[in-house]
Amino acid sequence: MLTYHSNAQDSGTLKQQAEEMANAGKNYNYAIVLKYTYPKILKNFTKEEALNAITNTMDILKSKGIEIENVIIGEPGIIYNAGKELHCLVPEKIIFKSKEGRFQDNSNLLAVSLDKGKNWYFIDCAIGKEDLMVIFPNFNNKLIIPKKSELVKLEN
Repeated sequence: MLTYHSNAQDSGTLKQQAEEMANAGKNYNYAIVLKYTYPKILKNFTKEEALNAITNTMDILKSKGIEIENVIIGEPGIIYNAGKELHCLVPEKIIFKSKEGRFQDNSNLLAVSLDKGKNWYFIDCAIGKEDLMVIFPNFNNKLIIPKKSELVKLEN
């Protein structure tokens, strides 16, 4: 599989869409989050069911005192060809507070484009490479998924 050599416009579009999704999640706009969720993940749900599932999950977190303070999207990595899709890792930092204090979660999103980089979907790599391989049978093994890092406790 060949590496797709992206230009600044491709990475700019990707980062802009990742930031739109991240801000939507932080601001409880789950309809926008669904817009950027990879369609295969949603195929067994109606839009209403998926929206209810996200809302319920976030309500549970809020009821436990967990609140997202900020989401920071890093610079997209190399864009790879993966069958008919493009794949790219995008670093993400989620800063949240809970009853135990403030924390930073450093993770990666797998960005996926079905239309040569015009539109991007995202999935958290925390699900693990094995599950990603099931969802993406044409996954390009040159794209290395980093291991999930530990939460970092922040000063209040």
